[in-house]
Amino acid sequence: MQLNLYARAGIALLIGLFVSEFAQAQVFISGEIVEKGSDKHIPNAVVLTTGEKTGTKADVRGFFRLPMIAAQPTDTLMIMAAGYQPQRVAVERSEASAWVTVEVVRKPAALTASTVAGASTVATGPRVAVYGAKAVKKSDGMLQGYPGTQYALWLKGDGNSSGILKNVSFFVDALGFPSEPFRVHVYKALPGGKGPGEEMLKEKIVASAPKGGQWFTVDVSKYFIPLPPDGVFVAMEWLVGGESFVAGTANEDYTPYGQILAPTYEFRETLTWNYTIGKPWAPLTSFDKNRIMNAMIRAEVTVF
Repeated sequence: MQLNLYARAGIALLIGLFVSEFAQAQVFISGEIVEKGSDKHIPNAVVLTTGEKTGTKADVRGFFRLPMIAAQPTDTLMIMAAGYQPQRVAVERSEASAWVTVEVVRKPAALTASTVAGASTVATGPRVAVYGAKAVKKSDGMLQGYPGTQYALWLKGDGNSSGILKNVSFFVDALGFPSEPFRVHVYKALPGGKGPGEEMLKEKIVASAPKGGQWFTVDVSKYFIPLPPDGVFVAMEWLVGGESFVAGTANEDYTPYGQILAPTYEFRETLTWNYTIGKPWAPLTSFDKNRIMNAMIRAEVTVF
């Protein structure tokens, strides 16, 4: 009986230490977002940590709470709100910085017909912009690959607007095996669009189109992926889901098909890069001098 008491005491002590360490590890940055020069609180602003790459939204009163999980001592908050300039604020992972007040500056009103007439027009909310391929139907040709192959389309940023990726879409051809699974990637574009850089989608997303011959969309809004000034590369990676990945003949001549990504010729420059295991990223080669092939990939971005 005495041993049981000691054992219980030891277990209680270990649990207490674990809870204490866990509580210490959970550091939250809370705060408010206000318009500079006034006491007006800004509702529904997006708040991101640029280092840990987590995010949240302020509530209707302009208050937010965001956990800092990683062991790094400092981070930077990026705040984006409709009608206001993006704001960056340095924060520390300590109790002393548990509350921050972020002041945002209103964007200058755009010059419109109503402005010329004497009425000032101010943005009332974010807008959704489409980046990448806008074609409704596929063009001739196809993009296919072996397991591990990736095709990525460069979605250019304009360097001025700030935004969050809402979803990414791929036009999956009806040919091949359209329902085969594939992995979604979002890479930060290297300066000047010199290929894909850092992976921005930290969670592994494997998707599968129910059928081909149409656009297939994947929601990525919950990951709060910002649109950098140089843009992003959105990529499809071929995976092996089963025997339907290959098509064979009686001569046992096997050709990898999997799903087929449709091409588009709507751009006048090469925006597509491809990757094969064992080789570096490289721009897609177009053999037709009159038309430039690119992957039918696009994204909807919530622009602030």
